[in-house]
Amino acid sequence: MTNPLRNSCWPTPEQRLLLHAVLLKGQDAISAWEQWAAKLNFDKLDYGSQRLIPLLYRNLLDHGIQHTLMARYKGVYRRFWLSNQFLFNHIKSVLSSLNEAGIKTLLFKGAGLVVGYHLNYALRPMDDIDFLVHKEAAQTAIDVIKDLDWFPLYGSDKDFNPMKKAVMYRNRNGQTLDLHWHSLNCDLTGKHDGGYWERSFSAQIDEVPVRVMGFTDQLIHTCVHGIWWNEIPPMRWIVDSIILLENSGAVIQWDFLMEHSKQLRVTLPMYHGLRYLKNELNAPVPEDVV
Repeated sequence: MTNPLRNSCWPTPEQRLLLHAVLLKGQDAISAWEQWAAKLNFDKLDYGSQRLIPLLYRNLLDHGIQHTLMARYKGVYRRFWLSNQFLFNHIKSVLSSLNEAGIKTLLFKGAGLVVGYHLNYALRPMDDIDFLVHKEAAQTAIDVIKDLDWFPLYGSDKDFNPMKKAVMYRNRNGQTLDLHWHSLNCDLTGKHDGGYWERSFSAQIDEVPVRVMGFTDQLIHTCVHGIWWNEIPPMRWIVDSIILLENSGAVIQWDFLMEHSKQLRVTLPMYHGLRYLKNELNAPVPEDVV
């Protein structure tokens, strides 16, 4: 079994410099960027780092940086903006069809951040869009999605399987969605899923009504998913967590976060994640919570 806390789940020294360049302000950010840019061949940049370039571009732009690399960063910014436009446009038709069938959808992960905070599409690159439906509506949702010419990414996952948490689908254009009836592997009983709906808030993608996972729940999900090893360097969780903390710091319900983490039995990854955010990036996490 893969160790969720092995060293490869943490940023490398070069990735750490990039995170500082993306998330810090003033001379600390500029110095980190200069060191990072001097160390790396941009043409061989890992995909996890590539997905942070739009935020790097915006931060350097805010600091008035003029450099030949800015044109390349702007190109990456535009590429992710365009790919997310296409992704949301295709997913919007799926969410609309589900809504017409009486099936409510709850966005989380990247889509939850983009819609919940009205982020520029370029700033949160995504390979897929994750959303949750009620467990009892999962089979109907699967039927609706298949009728829209989306195909299971893995051939055997054609129908609702209560022993799993989700099914991934892809369309003919290569866009991917992840249909969930449970949100976390540690809660396949669905015991806590009702609470996610109760604590969610309403939003829209154009005219399509959706729910968005509450910010405290999103922070828990972000840390738990981020700590686990991933073949794509898992730096995105750090940036997502900072967005959640800095934009809704007063909204994060810390007592609930600690209690819910105990209920989910994820106190260890939450401890490691919050400690890293506080110590490495001075994130607004109360000391008594850590």
